[in-house]
Amino acid sequence: MKRKLAILLFTIMLTVTSAGCGEAAENSLPTAQVAWENSPSYRIDFDAAFTAFSPDTVMINAGDYVVTWAELFFYIRGNINALFSSFGEIGEWSEALYGNVSFAETVLNFAVESALTYKAVEYGAKLSGISLSQEVLDSLREDFEDMASNHGGEEELLRLLWEEDGCYSRELFEYLVRTGSLTGFTFSELFGDNGEKLSDADASALTEKDGYIMAKHILRLKKNSDNAELEETEEILRQLNAYGGGDFDAFFDTLSQAHSEDSGLTSYPNGYLYQNGDVDQAFYEASAALDIGTYSEIVESSYGYHIIYRVQIDFDQIPVAFSMRGDSTTLRHFAALGMFERILASWLDELAPQNTDEFDSIDMAAIFLLHDD
Repeated sequence: MKRKLAILLFTIMLTVTSAGCGEAAENSLPTAQVAWENSPSYRIDFDAAFTAFSPDTVMINAGDYVVTWAELFFYIRGNINALFSSFGEIGEWSEALYGNVSFAETVLNFAVESALTYKAVEYGAKLSGISLSQEVLDSLREDFEDMASNHGGEEELLRLLWEEDGCYSRELFEYLVRTGSLTGFTFSELFGDNGEKLSDADASALTEKDGYIMAKHILRLKKNSDNAELEETEEILRQLNAYGGGDFDAFFDTLSQAHSEDSGLTSYPNGYLYQNGDVDQAFYEASAALDIGTYSEIVESSYGYHIIYRVQIDFDQIPVAFSMRGDSTTLRHFAALGMFERILASWLDELAPQNTDEFDSIDMAAIFLLHDD
């Protein structure tokens, strides 16, 4: 089986915790790219590690839901792969990764977070009267049958899922995929597919602390040493100051189209949406000092001379930082993800998860023994 299937499966598991919002996302381990067991430096006998507990051993109780060893093992194994992909070789599980938190604690903590997130989804969806339709459930089962057919039958598919990701059974695989689908469906029911159900007021409240600014500008690039660009910018500013019409936005856009040398104008006709650190510091400070609907004097940056016009934030715009990394998430969608994360946390609080004695007995170093080749 192609590694793509395994990565896809693990990516589904991280839908909520690495969605790019909130504090959790800042510390989340990235999706696995390289399997630790295939590393030239280390081997972990995952078959042996799995036998530390029976698959159905309850590790965590969360209201009416439980996390079994088979489920927790799947997340642990995926996080081990992600850890190796991000940090390469480690000497001991006890080595510190974040502050005083060890590699072992990090892997286990994120595994627990992933497992409990899905319990919160199950609980919250039921509480909200949200469920997958029979049509969707049938489609998921058909997808499994198609995968089995494409990989030599169900037995062979399950063997490959185990070897690649540590997925113990068809039951577990279907649970993970089903609950992953339920996560997306619950989000869509609450906020819309892209957060379109979230109001501007709610989006503003959720993103205010992030200090987003939206602004247009007219840029004349520095090209000569005779200050010709500065003189040109001064003339544009005089035209803006002299304008007495009733549609300043359109007038600014007209001058921008005629005179701005910003290569991003076509891609961002409505202005840039950014935070401190996303743009030139002089540009940021000047725009932050403006009230919405006002424009600046001439601002000199490392690029050239700007006249900045601060505008009302469009929450359906993609922030500059997102766009630069190829992320098409709008600010409204981003805010909705943050609200969803908070809702999931409240649902999880209501479940009041409790570790069992078996969980407390987990010894990562002993179970996931590092063999140095």
